[in-house]
Amino acid sequence: DKQLMVLDHELRVVLWSRGMTAATHGWKPASGKTVEEFPFASAEDKARTVLALQSVLEEVGPETDPIYALETAFNSDVNVPLNLVPLVAGTERWVGLQRRVALGMSAVKMRPFSLGFTGQNDPMHQGASHLLILGQEQVDP
Repeated sequence: DKQLMVLDHELRVVLWSRGMTAATHGWKPASGKTVEEFPFASAEDKARTVLALQSVLEEVGPETDPIYALETAFNSDVNVPLNLVPLVAGTERWVGLQRRVALGMSAVKMRPFSLGFTGQNDPMHQGASHLLILGQEQVDP
């Protein structure tokens, strides 16, 4: 399972893969949760990740078609660090040993994809770019 997530233009979770859940020791954010709410290892790690994601969103140029976004991310360099200390799934307690997760991710700006079979975009995700973010490497923290 690949480490993959999709965020909307406000950095809210649209999709979180099983590979991301495995990499974060079972932690999975609720759909719509913002990146700023993730359990970052430090305030500096949070700021670095948010800044990296915002800079990808603000890049000048066309958005990648969702069909090609995965291929583009797969062939891109790491441009987003993700350093988390995940919570125990379903609780608000910290993991006993605070197993740190450090991932190097590749983010690609893409057009929002349609949700469902209607061809209509979900109102929460209309009108702005999404980010497809693919895990490229797991870093030893």
